[in-house]
Amino acid sequence: MRILYASERPPYPFFLGGAVRCAHMLLQGMSRDLATDCRAVGSSEYAVTPWSFPSPDEYEALGIRGSGPPPMALLPLVGEGTQELDCGYPVRLLPDFFNALGPFIDACRPDLVWAQMEGAREILEIARRNGVPGLYFVHDAEFDPEALRAIVAMGCRIVCGSGFLARKVLLATGCRAHVVYPPAELYFGERGDPDGYVTMINAHKVKGLETFLEVARRLPRVRFLLQESWKLKDDALAALQARLTELPNVTFQHRVSDMRQVYRMTRLLLAP
Repeated sequence: MRILYASERPPYPFFLGGAVRCAHMLLQGMSRDLATDCRAVGSSEYAVTPWSFPSPDEYEALGIRGSGPPPMALLPLVGEGTQELDCGYPVRLLPDFFNALGPFIDACRPDLVWAQMEGAREILEIARRNGVPGLYFVHDAEFDPEALRAIVAMGCRIVCGSGFLARKVLLATGCRAHVVYPPAELYFGERGDPDGYVTMINAHKVKGLETFLEVARRLPRVRFLLQESWKLKDDALAALQARLTELPNVTFQHRVSDMRQVYRMTRLLLAP
């Protein structure tokens, strides 16, 4: 079986958020354990949230086995000079994503197109026009009910990351969704430091940043670590650093490839 993961948001390892990381681990597991031919594509022009090309010195920590040019048959679609990353399955970016996706589907002929996050409705419409069944993975409760109903009307399968989300989907669409829990990261067993930091990962308001900063303000004798995950834009980073000048007990650390180093110096992990 051949599965194409297609997302307007660049896939792992270009983007390191939870939803794409979950997709990566599932694709990796299916490729390794189920002999499934998995592939992943995303937009090279995505500009909603910052992302980056991994540097070669990050490859080992990110589980990238190597890189190289894509197959010759795909060069007209992906463009000259494009590098394909080996993450246990091939990962590549497409220029002019929505116009290139249809021909790309024709070229690789998947049995299923898996979409999630931004652009999912458009991606699944393209897959249907190309005669390929679609699957939509719901990772959070912020989905657009109208768009979700349109995806269900196309005959796409719906998968949710929890029973709570599956109930939300049922209420919004009348469709019963399958539940596939996010796979556990292998380094979750990493031993922390009893004398280490109180840590929060992902310095964004939607993740509870204000709560974290207020806790740190009220506990000036406790050492806190604020760990970047989603990359902060320059203006957001400058504003945050200005606020942290008033909180000398808070250390800010830029995004890292290997989170084990963060867990090793953490005594308590906050998820406000």
